[in-house]
Order: sequence, then C-alpha cells, then structure tokens
Amino acid sequence: QKDHQKLYDQTGTHQDSHREGRGGVTTIARRYRLAAVGLGLLCVTAITVLWIQFNHLTAERDQLQTSNTNLTAERDQLQTSNTNLTAERDQLQKERDQLTKVVCLYCVYSEKGWKYFRSSLYYITTEKKSWTESRQDCQKRKADLVIINSGEEQVRRLITWIGLNDSKTEGVWKWVDGSALTTGFWWTGEPNDYEGNEDCGVTGYKGATSGPSTWADFPCHHPVFGICERISK
Repeated sequence: QKDHQKLYDQTGTHQDSHREGRGGVTTIARRYRLAAVGLGLLCVTAITVLWIQFNHLTAERDQLQTSNTNLTAERDQLQTSNTNLTAERDQLQKERDQLTKVVCLYCVYSEKGWKYFRSSLYYITTEKKSWTESRQDCQKRKADLVIINSGEEQVRRLITWIGLNDSKTEGVWKWVDGSALTTGFWWTGEPNDYEGNEDCGVTGYKGATSGPSTWADFPCHHPVFGICERISK
C-alpha cells in the first residue's frame, strides 16, 4: 500500500509538472500573439499615418503646381500687356513726333503761301509755265505736281497743271510717281487728245464751280499755273 501511495504521489507530481509546462508554453505563445497583434497594429497605424501624409503632400504638391501654373499664366499675361502697352506708347510717340513735324512744317510753309490738307502741303505757282517747267518749279521746292486722290484736292476756277500725263503711251495716263490712273475726274468729252497734241492733264477746266469733274488734257507746252504737292512725312 505504501508503494502504491508512493507511485500515486510520483504520478501526480509528474502530471502537475506537465500541466505547469504546458501552461508556460501557452503563456509564452499568448504573449507572442499579443506582441504580433500589437506589432501589426503599429504597422497598420504607421502605414495609415504615412498614407495620410503622402496624400496630404500630394495635395500640397498639386496645389503648388496649380499655383505655379496660374502665376506663370499671369506673368505671361502681364508680359503681353506690357508689350502691347509699349507698342501703344511707341505708336503714340511716333504720332506725336509726326504731328509736331507737320505743325512745324505748316508754320514754316504757310508763310510762303503753302496750304495744308490731309497730310500734304499744296502750293499754286505764281507763273504760267509748260507742264515740264511747272514740274521743275515744284521740284525746286522739294515737291512735285499734285497727285489727286479725291475731288476735294482739286482747284476750281483756275486752270492748273496736275501731275498726270500720257506722253509715253497715248491713252495710258500715269502720275508723276509712276502709278497708273485709277479714278479720274474728267470734264465731259475729256480727254480728247485734240489735234493729237494733248498729253498733259489740268484741273479747273472751263472754270467749273461745282462737281469734281474738272479735268482735261492740254498741250504740254501750253503755259498754265501748276499745283505743287509736298507730302508731310
């Protein structure tokens, strides 16, 4: 009986030790699991924080890029505006200088009998001469016989040479600058090249007092006053 009791005691002690061993392993495993779960939570938290920061930085980057694009567009617009304003300023200065020059020319030439009209100065010669001599007279004054572009430029009640002739080819009228006649203000029945000897143009024919049609062709050697034109450039 003592031996049986001893065996029982030994067996119980062994079982208790085995249970204690299993309990220790379970505790360690539980701790590992808790540590793994904690580490996993930390990783998830860290990843979440990093993702939030990444999205925040991405949003800031996009905002900065948008701001940079807007600033670049504003800069380009300002540069364009500055270029346009500079061009306008230069144009205004050019017009001012041109106007000043015209005023100065008018002041000088008005004292010599010249008249100003639409950016040109006009002078009626005081001696009747041939077409060629009248043109030479104008050229001495740094001008030329007038090129008429409108009815308002014509002289009425006084026959005067204009810078028009068909001396080279009959019927092909050209101005003194070589340009062809496109719009004429011929008197009724003119030009008629009377006796085949009329190759130079005059305005004011027959003392017309109304209407723009006052031109006629005259013999170039005929003595007539001339109209000089100086373009005020």
